[in-house]
Formats: sequence, structure tokens, C-alpha cells
Amino acid sequence: MNMAYARFKELTKYFDFKEEVEIDKLPEYTKEYVSSGEKILLGYKTSRDYAVFTDKTMILFDRNVACTYKKIHIIPYSSISTIGIFSISISFL
Repeated sequence: MNMAYARFKELTKYFDFKEEVEIDKLPEYTKEYVSSGEKILLGYKTSRDYAVFTDKTMILFDRNVACTYKKIHIIPYSSISTIGIFSISISFL
């Protein structure tokens, strides 16, 4: 199993980004985690969380309901890969 997949698989059940946010309307704290030389391509939000997609990384901001803390997940695209295993069953009548 790919280690990046094993490490980040659990994140997918927490984030359900449906609303796109214009780059200039992203909160300032989200822009602080973008490295110099990176360009923000897209921003999304849920009721409390944000996601920023740059040309090199995906940055997820996970805030709790009371906004007393936030977890930041910075995932370089180079660490993401997909592997699929398919099983084909053939039956003869």
C-alpha cells in the first residue's frame, strides 16, 4: 500500500468541499501557508473548513466547531498516487 494513501486516506471522510471561494476572498491565514513561488489555483470551503489548491500542494484547514484550534494538512502532489486493483469474474453458462 502506498504510504501517502495510508497516511491521508482518513482525511477524505472529514472534508466535503462543495463551495468554491474566489482566491481574493480566502481568509488571510490560508494564504500564510502557501510557499513563495507557489500560485494559488483554487479555494474551497465547508461551513468551517477551507482547502487551498496551489500548483504544487493541497492545503487543508480543519477547524473545530468552536474555532479554538485548527489542524493544517499540507500535502504535496508528488506524495499522492493512485493504485487500483480490479477483479474480473467470468462465469460460463
